[in-house]
This record gives sequence, structure tokens and C-alpha cells, in this order.
Amino acid sequence: MTGTILTTETSDPNSDRILEQNELIRNENLVTQRPDLHWSLSLPEFEYHMLIRKNPDLGSPDSGISTRAWKKYIASSESRPYRVTG
Repeated sequence: MTGTILTTETSDPNSDRILEQNELIRNENLVTQRPDLHWSLSLPEFEYHMLIRKNPDLGSPDSGISTRAWKKYIASSESRPYRVTG
């Protein structure tokens, strides 16, 4: 098949609960950044693994590569539902 795009969507049963919790944490400012603590995202396990498949650098064994990839992802609008900080 030429020119055909196949897409699929699979949902983690915990996704809705986690996304709702993330929104509450953001809206209530329940997480504050500290110099020694940087919690930015909360992802359902399935979506974490899908992110790694989509962006292999996120799972790189090289900490420099993975750190840069995570910072880029966190700064992107795609990470918004998973953010627990502004």
C-alpha cells in the first residue's frame, strides 16, 4: 500500500487517573521546584514505553544524550498532559 497511514491508539487503564492527578498537582501548585529535586513529569507506564520507542534518545544509556532528550521533551508542548510543574 502506497500512501496509506495506519494509526492506532491504545490506552493505559491508569492514564485518565494519572492525567487528572497531574492537572490537579499543576493547578494547586502542589510540587515546587527545589535545587536538589527536579520532578517534572508523571507518565503512565505504557506511555513511557511508547515515548522511548518514538524517541530512542530518551532511553539512551548515555546520560548526556538521555538528559538532553528529556529536557527537549519536557520543553515541548507534547509533554503538557504529563507535567506536574508549570
